[in-house]
Amino acid sequence: MATAPSIPAKDDFPESLVYTLPSPATTPPPTNILILMHGLGDLHNSFTTLGTQLALPETAVLAIQAPNSLPITQEAYHWGDDVIFDNSPGGLDSDAGFTKTRTLLAGIVDDALVGRCGWRTRGIFFFGYAQGGMAALDFVLSRPGMEFGGVVSVGAGAPAKVEVEEGEKCRTPVLVCAAEEGSVISQAGERRLEELFEDARTVRWKGRKEDGMMQTRGELLPIMEFYGRRLGSVVGVPEDALELIAGRTS
Repeated sequence: MATAPSIPAKDDFPESLVYTLPSPATTPPPTNILILMHGLGDLHNSFTTLGTQLALPETAVLAIQAPNSLPITQEAYHWGDDVIFDNSPGGLDSDAGFTKTRTLLAGIVDDALVGRCGWRTRGIFFFGYAQGGMAALDFVLSRPGMEFGGVVSVGAGAPAKVEVEEGEKCRTPVLVCAAEEGSVISQAGERRLEELFEDARTVRWKGRKEDGMMQTRGELLPIMEFYGRRLGSVVGVPEDALELIAGRTS
């Protein structure tokens, strides 16, 4: 019988990492872990409650903070290598290179979770919002032959500069959620995801005129179904998780 992975301690992680990792309330011990990555200009603690409310079975929740601070007065962080101004609603380009974030995630995944604590890559999941979603997609694309549990990216597609070798699509399944109208994810962006990943699906939220976090049960449902399909658990995804999280907008 396989030994359950251990919950990482502070000393297991990169020294620079800012994170929250609530004590798992699941029995038996978790065999999956969900890494949550906030949007550009946010903090990690805004996603801690989100991960707990999703209530995925046998799954620990790790909310991490982006490694780079924005040059503004209030505390805010981003995942990019640079701060690039553009004409987007937030005034900043999310696709700003992710070399430093790749290094941070390698320290979390390779050194801490897999190396020290015995987690399988198949049991490591990601949820990212906006730039956090793009950074998560960038990381798994940097390891096309490795299969993680899956990535859910809300309001962001793959970075423009990332490529995979011809005939070598990324094995990690991804679900991208976008507004029906006015999304940063174009039809060409959808096709690009299909070119980069073996298993890529884009869900367009009907009636939404701009990207954002899920607001209704119907918007959350495909996310829960994706995780439920990929989780290494026979328990299934609890229905009440839909009610707990529906309506969250930040």
